[in-house]
Amino acid sequence: TVQEFCRNYPNAIHGYYIQDIETRFDSDPQSVLQVKKGYKEMSSGFLFVKTAWLQHQLTDFFNVSAFLIRPTVDDNLFYPKSGSIQPTDHVHICAMVRTSTPRRN
Repeated sequence: TVQEFCRNYPNAIHGYYIQDIETRFDSDPQSVLQVKKGYKEMSSGFLFVKTAWLQHQLTDFFNVSAFLIRPTVDDNLFYPKSGSIQPTDHVHICAMVRTSTPRRN
């Protein structure tokens, strides 16, 4: 857990990539308390998120701030191979984008 890591490595620079608010998936009071404690303990290092919505949720509900790092694509890894697309070929594009959800507005 986050707490164990912080205890075991007190001199490490702590970073925590928060992908979602865990308390929204498990409403057990002990779990909620552990999540809140983890956010607070990790705030002595740095927290980072990929969406402004999540950044605001952390500030509003947990009183912790997180760095916003915009979503990225490594175009050195994901690119069309030279000469692989012919004018008559169908181009297939696959992407995962979640522009909004009922819970995230």
